[in-house]
Amino acid sequence: MYDQIIIFPDFAPRTQDNIVYFDNITFNAEAIEDGTDATLSDLMVNGTTVSGFSPSVLNYSVVLPEGITDVPVVTATTNDPDANAVITPATELPGTTSVLVTSANTEVEQTYTIAFSIGAIPTEPEVAAPAPPALAAENVVSIFSDAFANVEGTNFNPDWGQTTMVSIVEIQGNETLKYANFNFQGTQFDGSLNVSDMEYLHLDMWTADATSVNVFTISPGPVETGIALAITPGQWVSYDIPLSEFANVDMTDLIQFKFDGGDGTPTIYLDNLYFFKDPTSVGSVEQDKLILYPNPAEAGSKLHLSKEALQVDIYDLTGKSIVSGHNTSTIDTYGMKQGIYMVRIVTHSGLIETHKLVVK
Repeated sequence: MYDQIIIFPDFAPRTQDNIVYFDNITFNAEAIEDGTDATLSDLMVNGTTVSGFSPSVLNYSVVLPEGITDVPVVTATTNDPDANAVITPATELPGTTSVLVTSANTEVEQTYTIAFSIGAIPTEPEVAAPAPPALAAENVVSIFSDAFANVEGTNFNPDWGQTTMVSIVEIQGNETLKYANFNFQGTQFDGSLNVSDMEYLHLDMWTADATSVNVFTISPGPVETGIALAITPGQWVSYDIPLSEFANVDMTDLIQFKFDGGDGTPTIYLDNLYFFKDPTSVGSVEQDKLILYPNPAEAGSKLHLSKEALQVDIYDLTGKSIVSGHNTSTIDTYGMKQGIYMVRIVTHSGLIETHKLVVK
């Protein structure tokens, strides 16, 4: 990181009455010849971009909580769509997963590594939640975020008999919701919200010790539908949940949020709760959305996608990765037990979808 520029003209003789004018001082990225780009645009661990990622940084370290035995799933996206990335997972923990990136013309190679270690994770986040992308006012309805104008009059701690202790804390100057002693917690809007013009619910969550968290949207009745959130302890995880996943909830008359899944002991942190729609055309978004079928599915059967996805990950309700696939349109459920799972799909255009899967 550069923090200053020093200009030292070498005049002869060096006197104090020399005048020099400068203009258009800029830093420019080095031009990359077509076909020679062997960098990544994203590097993810269990569906979340590794902390501190930059295309120019090749080596990373990730500390996993004690008790984790499964090697995390690493996915990589190349800056050049024609470049190739080969991922070699760690064989055990602790261990190192490597990603060999080869340029489109096969002349340039470089290797990214993620060293996984086991250790105690912090009990609270040390960095703020990721900053949301810039969105025009007509494309967002914000409930809690420093990045947008929030709807007024929201009660973040209605008395529903919960054990959860709600507070707003600052992390790196960013206001963040803290749910201590979490069992369940409601959020009451002032009147009702019409978010039917939006497409997704976004939220960021951090926890060191929660093993199950569900988020509900609620309309009068009450009519509520919950979505299980895949958990990666010790780091911020971002979720973009299609509103279509909240079956039967009236998005023209939304009155409450609810989070549940705790037993009264864990702590979770939440930030950037907002509804949004993609600023690109609705038609292009709908065209790229994938259909997962059959759902419900019989254990041991194959699941199909309406077209190939860049990455598919299936998690159980504790957040444990069960099945992963890359550049695929089919998923094998062999060995999966009956129950409810969450399927996270990344399309080739970068759209992230979350589906609930029922295995019978």
